[in-house]
Amino acid sequence: MSLLLLGYAGVTQFFPGVVLGLYWKRATMRGVFAGMVGGVATVAFLMLSKQDPFFGFSAGFVALCLNFLITVTLSLLAPPMRPSPPEFATRRGAAPGST
Repeated sequence: MSLLLLGYAGVTQFFPGVVLGLYWKRATMRGVFAGMVGGVATVAFLMLSKQDPFFGFSAGFVALCLNFLITVTLSLLAPPMRPSPPEFATRRGAAPGST
């Protein structure tokens, strides 16, 4: 039973990356990856050391909060991405730059 709960708590660590990746433009791949690693490590540590629940909270919830915190912090510390220059459509058969 505890192995099943460990797997479920581990899979829930994808949630912050999906939500922040869809709705927040500042989310970075490094921030999401570090958050997931931190969340899974926290879940594994708390559950395998038999500290679940942790101060009355589920180990999965504690790890999820830590995951959000790590993802947001590292994404805010990264420099903002510059927008790419717009690509202009060219006429069919015309060389780029010609009129």
